[in-house]
Amino acid sequence: MTKEIAKELPPLVKASDTTWPKWKPGGDSESVVKSLTFYKTERMGWVIVTLLIGRGTRGQPDRYYGITLDGKVCRVGKGPHVKAIAEVHVRKSREEALKKYLDLYEKGMGDAGSIRDRIGSRRAQGQIMRAQGRHSWMWDN
Repeated sequence: MTKEIAKELPPLVKASDTTWPKWKPGGDSESVVKSLTFYKTERMGWVIVTLLIGRGTRGQPDRYYGITLDGKVCRVGKGPHVKAIAEVHVRKSREEALKKYLDLYEKGMGDAGSIRDRIGSRRAQGQIMRAQGRHSWMWDN
């Protein structure tokens, strides 16, 4: 499902941040530090997409972990709750102005990684317990 590029942008983001910098002769074009994807959702507002949860199959959208502008980790896809998508390319000249979003992205990546590790460890522990012939209601015994 393709969404339109957002007409309304997240706070602090300029319209020029959504385009790649033009190449200039002499090699003095601005380089992009990082590209961030923002989803505007119905309930959570703007969300920065961080870590892929899983690829969508049979026409279903991909699922991602994300972080809201308030700093809360969430899961988000490209379903009907996503109203707009904004791809922001952070240039060196705008790095300081968009530092809040870069910091949120790093925090979101860390939090999403720890969630994924915790889920993976729990699944591995369940396999070990089942291999021992135990069931989920017997694990605490």
